[in-house]
Amino acid sequence: MRVSVVEVASSWRDIREVTSRAGHYRAELAVLGASKGIDFRWHDPDVSATELAASDALLLLVLSGGTEQLGMSVISRWKGPLAILAHPGDNALAAAIEMLALARSTGHAGVIIQASPGWRDGVSLAFALAKTHASLRRATIGSLGSREVEIMTPWALEGAVSEVWGPQLVHLPLGQLVRYSREADMQAAQDIVDEMRAQAPRVVEPDARAMLGSARIYLGLKRIVEEHGLDAVAVHCFALLTPLANTGCYALARLNDEGVPATCEADIPSCLTMLFMRYLTSAPSFLANPSSIDLGSDTVVFAHCSIPPSMCATYSLRSHYESNLGVGIAGELEPGPVTVVRIGGKDLREIYAASGRLVECGDREDLCRTQLSVRFDRPEDARLLLSRPLGNHHMIVRGDWTHQINQYCSYFRD
Repeated sequence: MRVSVVEVASSWRDIREVTSRAGHYRAELAVLGASKGIDFRWHDPDVSATELAASDALLLLVLSGGTEQLGMSVISRWKGPLAILAHPGDNALAAAIEMLALARSTGHAGVIIQASPGWRDGVSLAFALAKTHASLRRATIGSLGSREVEIMTPWALEGAVSEVWGPQLVHLPLGQLVRYSREADMQAAQDIVDEMRAQAPRVVEPDARAMLGSARIYLGLKRIVEEHGLDAVAVHCFALLTPLANTGCYALARLNDEGVPATCEADIPSCLTMLFMRYLTSAPSFLANPSSIDLGSDTVVFAHCSIPPSMCATYSLRSHYESNLGVGIAGELEPGPVTVVRIGGKDLREIYAASGRLVECGDREDLCRTQLSVRFDRPEDARLLLSRPLGNHHMIVRGDWTHQINQYCSYFRD
C-alpha cells in the first residue's frame, strides 16, 4: 500500500525545532512501514494532485498550529481517505480538528490520530481501513440467479451496493454455471475428488458420483469467476438441484478458502458482508443461519453446510441437509472469540457486528451440517437478532473485529 505523507508547520516556528520533530516522525513511520508493508512517500505541501493520485491514502503530519490553510490546500488536491497525525503540543491538535471538520464538510473521509503513546497502532489501523475501502471500490461481485425474496429490486440493490459500499454488482445467467459444470474436465474433477477424500477424515453420505458432481460445480464456478474477473460471487444454489442433482456447498466453501467470498441462495447483502470482512481481516468467514436463540444464556446456534475447511480443526463430508444431495461440510472448530456480522437495512446502510465466544459445535440431525454455539459478550446483541434483524444469514469470523468494523463505519460512513 502506498501512502503520501505531507508535513505542515507554521512558518513562525523555529525551523530547527520543526526539523527535529519531522525527523522523529519520519524514523517512526519508516519502522511502521517496514513492519506493515506500507510504502510511505514524502512530499512538500506544494505537491501536485497528480503526484498524490499515485497513492492509496494521504497522511497529513501536522507539526504545529497555524497550519489550517496550508493543510486544507493539500487536502483540496486529494480525492481519497486521509489520516491527520497531530503532534501532541504546540496547538497542532487544534489545527488538525479544524482541518478535519472542513474536510468532512466537503465530502472527505478522515480521522485524527494524536501522536501520543501508541499512535503507530492508530496509523496502522487507519490505513488498514483505507486499504479495505480502496479494495471494495475496485471489486466486482457476480450474482448467478436471483433470490425468491429480496428487499430491493435488482437495480436498486445494484445501486446500493455500489453507492454505499463500493463494489460493482453484475448479474450473470445461472445457466452458464450449469453448462460450465457439465463441461468441466473429468480428470481435473477426479483430482479434486481425490483431494476431498485425502483431506476429510470422515465421509458419510456422499458417494463417488456426488463428490464428482460437486467437484465439477466448483470447476464451473471457478471458470466463471476467472472469466468475469469476479472478486466475490453469490449463487442461487437451490436452482442447481434439478439440472445437476447436486449442490454448490463444496464449491462455495472451497472458493471462500481460496480468497473468493462465495455465498449461497443468491444473497447479495451476505456476499457484500463476506467480501468486506475478507478485505478487513484477510480471513474467510462462515455464512450461517441463526437456528436457535437462548436469551437466558445469550447463546445462539448458527448452522449451515458450506463452512470453509480452513476454519475447522477437523471436518466430515456430509450431504446438503435440505436435499440430501451433493457434498456439505460438517466442521468442528476450536472454541474461541468470534465476530458475527451482517450488512443490511435500508439501502444497505446498517451493519450488525457482535462479538462473542464459540463455546461448542453440535451434531444435531435436524439442522444444517456445521453447527456453532456462540455466546454473545453483550446480551442485547442476541436480543437484536429477534427484535431488529437485518436478515437471516450472518457471517462468522474468528476473532473479535468489532472495533475495526466500528472504526470503519465511523471513518467512511455518514
